Amino acid sequence: MEYDPYWEMAWNSFFWTGSTGDWLGDFTLHPHRPSPILHDPEYFGIRNYDIDWRPNWWNYYCSIRGLKAGTTEPFQIVFRLKPVGKEDANKLRQLRYAILNGRFLSRIEERPTARLVATKTTSAIEGGELIRSTSGQTGTLGGVLSAANTNAHYALTCAHVAATGDDVEVFDVNKSSWRKIGHVIEASSFSPHPQQGAQCYFNKNAMDVDIALIELISQEKSTRVKGIGPIVDLIDSANLPRSVEVYGGYSGKLQLEANKFGIWQELEMPDGNFQCFSKIFELETKKNWSISNNIQNIIKRNIQTGDSGSWVCAHSSGGSSVFSVCGQIIGSDTISGFACMMDSIKKWSSDNTRQTPLALRTI
Repeated sequence: MEYDPYWEMAWNSFFWTGSTGDWLGDFTLHPHRPSPILHDPEYFGIRNYDIDWRPNWWNYYCSIRGLKAGTTEPFQIVFRLKPVGKEDANKLRQLRYAILNGRFLSRIEERPTARLVATKTTSAIEGGELIRSTSGQTGTLGGVLSAANTNAHYALTCAHVAATGDDVEVFDVNKSSWRKIGHVIEASSFSPHPQQGAQCYFNKNAMDVDIALIELISQEKSTRVKGIGPIVDLIDSANLPRSVEVYGGYSGKLQLEANKFGIWQELEMPDGNFQCFSKIFELETKKNWSISNNIQNIIKRNIQTGDSGSWVCAHSSGGSSVFSVCGQIIGSDTISGFACMMDSIKKWSSDNTRQTPLALRTI
């Protein structure tokens, strides 16, 4: 249970100004405008709320929320649900209907799986690790997959992080040092151009992957992505979900939204040249409608330098504690992140024109 956010803003405004003015309607119609209390100085201290106080528009507010006037306390009940899949849609509608016919203000939250925060010390290689290559680049190890036709295991990252023939090291947080985990047997090639501003749409040199396959020397491999969970499936673009999670070697865990698909985008490479990409998708920080846009732009976290190679993960239909991979981070403009589709990665790895075609799958 928590304070109703509109009541709480009204109380704060009343506490500082003594006003019970009807600013609710204007705020509801124009949520991008700052509330009156945002202009007041910050206050740190003990200040008890008067839960018997009501703004002059309270009865009207309750009525538009479907509740009887004068019967509602200034609290709302929060229903926290596990990540909702397609199979849960009908149950979610039933819950919403039951809530709408209740006598309390309420809202529904879909939340990631909560876990106890202890961690097991392990030398197993898992996704989300910070890595570096002999090319001098730093990035993130996406995770480990196996090849159905060879039974070998490969770690994945980006070709602009680790080129063919590079040795790859992972940062061992337990020893605060780097250790070698393998070398790149093959990486996608680039067709860059020297100046920014090329026409990328249907550009013949556009790429849809930025991928490097790392042959591992360690026998200890993990199906997990750090901070997210075990990976059990690969999702194709037709089933790409909107709500996703990423664990970057630099940024850590991020809750993001996949909001643009099949885009053509020019990205700057580490050497200053530019590469066109096609059929990639875009990721942004999840919107929080209770925070003004100005504040949100300040505190939002997104893909950063060093996160290239991170896997884009989503809750699997197999359960709320297991995950699927739907893509891999390749770049960012600090506002949005960009990722290649898992379809494209699988197609590239199994291409018969490659030296060793591989049918990648989860371990």
